[in-house]
Amino acid sequence: MRALIKINISLALLLTISTATFFAWQHFYPVTPHSGWSYQERLTDIQSPGAILLDSQKNIIVTEELTKSRGKIWKINPEGLRQLLVDNLSKPDGLALYNEGIVFSQEAGPFPVNLLRDGKIEPLFNGTNVQTLTVEGEYLYAIEDRKGYQGRLLQYHAKTNSLNILRDNLDEAEALVICPDGQRFYTEKDRGLVKKFSEDGQDSIYLQGLHQPGSLFCDAQGLWVSEDRNHRARLLLRKPNGELQTILSFLKSPQVLHPIAPGHYLLAEGGRDRILELKQLD
Repeated sequence: MRALIKINISLALLLTISTATFFAWQHFYPVTPHSGWSYQERLTDIQSPGAILLDSQKNIIVTEELTKSRGKIWKINPEGLRQLLVDNLSKPDGLALYNEGIVFSQEAGPFPVNLLRDGKIEPLFNGTNVQTLTVEGEYLYAIEDRKGYQGRLLQYHAKTNSLNILRDNLDEAEALVICPDGQRFYTEKDRGLVKKFSEDGQDSIYLQGLHQPGSLFCDAQGLWVSEDRNHRARLLLRKPNGELQTILSFLKSPQVLHPIAPGHYLLAEGGRDRILELKQLD
């Protein structure tokens, strides 16, 4: 009996050590760039960075995507000096420049999409679990990350204060992007899909079989997709010729990709509390 107990204890310890080793490996295994690309840490010590953008003065605006009123929005100047813009938020996620200010959303429930302008916060419209915010001219688009086919794609016009529902019955729709050529794509994360928006309402599957696609970006390189998973996540690029290329692998909860210059980007890596700088090699 004692021998059996010792064996069981040894097996339990071995399982515990193996599990701890596995999670440590997941966390510390270095991000791997694809041939032709390099990366470096741009900023660290940012808790769960989610959305990111550059303003007209090249300041980095970034959200700390924390729950229970612990979320914040920071402005970080080119020298690294940080200024707190907004706090007491619950999973601030969407972020965009709009109507001479900064619009932001919160993903942790029914919260309004707000406009921060001249130091004042103004609610624009209500939504639930609003994630990505995207701007096209005078229009602001918002997408809701809700389970059970309850999500919506919304279009807001500030001048008329009007809100239109472009899509409903979406399942965990996290991202929307509008490409330079006018094409629009959005994700349904749990289903592993990127769908192409069609004006006739008959949206088609553009990419499938992905691992929790959470953020989209589009430029001349093609359509970028980051996989919002806690381990072995990838940053993918779907080129105009149809090739799907892995640009970075072994990421931990990558979020928004934002351009600095052609072939030069910032990537929020929420799972490691940092912002990466990604660059295409000559």
